[in-house]
Amino acid sequence: MAYNRAAQQTRLYAGNPRRTFECIERDLFSLSKNGKGYPNETDIAFDDNGNMIILLRRDADTCTAQLGVAKPPYRRWQWTDLGGYIGGTAMLAMDNNKALVSGRVWTERGPKTALLALN
Repeated sequence: MAYNRAAQQTRLYAGNPRRTFECIERDLFSLSKNGKGYPNETDIAFDDNGNMIILLRRDADTCTAQLGVAKPPYRRWQWTDLGGYIGGTAMLAMDNNKALVSGRVWTERGPKTALLALN
């Protein structure tokens, strides 16, 4: 995954980290495509069926994190708005239905580091 701040867009790449990458999805998530601004930091996990799961941070408009899921070959994405901010996203898939997520969340007393369960 990579993001372009100016275009408010993320792209999905495939390849060998020691050789070359190719862009397989030029507009994975963006303000123009999804109507939600400034997507940026992401973490990626795979379930036992090979589905890719993306946890996506956003820093514009509602700033709500997004969860994307796609089956191979990762061209058709289903996005869910998680309803809250998660910054510095990190995700560990536990099984096909659960993951641990960590990052910054906003509370009444300001930002806090949190460990969250996602199902």
